[in-house]
Amino acid sequence: MILAAGVVCGSCNTPTLPIPPPIVEALEAPLDGWVDVKVRHENDYDEAVYFLVFNQRTGLSYGGPRTAADPDYAFIVRAEAIDGDCLIGYFEMAPGEVGQGSTCIPWAP
Repeated sequence: MILAAGVVCGSCNTPTLPIPPPIVEALEAPLDGWVDVKVRHENDYDEAVYFLVFNQRTGLSYGGPRTAADPDYAFIVRAEAIDGDCLIGYFEMAPGEVGQGSTCIPWAP
């Protein structure tokens, strides 16, 4: 009886594998201080219910709940950004299950 309880409780301490980071891409060079940002995952994470893009320079974030996605399970959001800004993209699958990836917009020549 004690052994069985130890096996059950031992599985409670097993760590959950992290969600691999999403791929974050600026779809074009910033125009008038704004850029379209695509956040997607290499796996088919159609369970993703919320996404967020955070600009480290401005401290502003853009995103929302899943309403529609293109065929590669991506979210696209328009975010304030200029050349050189670093953007962090997040997927949330369920409370506490978050994947994070980032990109920096190269300086224009």
